Amino acid sequence: MINGKSQLAASQLGDIFAKLGWVRAGLHAMATEKENEVALQYHSPATGAARVVTCDAYGLSRWLKKEATKPGARGRFEALLDRKAARPAAPRQTLLPLGELSPIARRSLLPD
Repeated sequence: MINGKSQLAASQLGDIFAKLGWVRAGLHAMATEKENEVALQYHSPATGAARVVTCDAYGLSRWLKKEATKPGARGRFEALLDRKAARPAAPRQTLLPLGELSPIARRSLLPD
């Protein structure tokens, strides 16, 4: 189950990445099960593949506050992420089963 504090942190980090223009490079933040962690999905320049790693949300915010506006920050950030172990799978929301839609979602999919 995804934690609410992690969801808020991932949303705020997503806004920061959008302002920096890093979203266009494929960097996205997702919530995890732990309140002080977020999962980051990015395209690794070293391996050439998409990776998902878990990071401390507060430490990441502090690093971004100091380093994000300096030249070459995204490259240094991706190099730091490359050193972290990859998460086995992207986090999933388990509150709503994937095979079932809520009644309002089913009604919204019906053609008029």
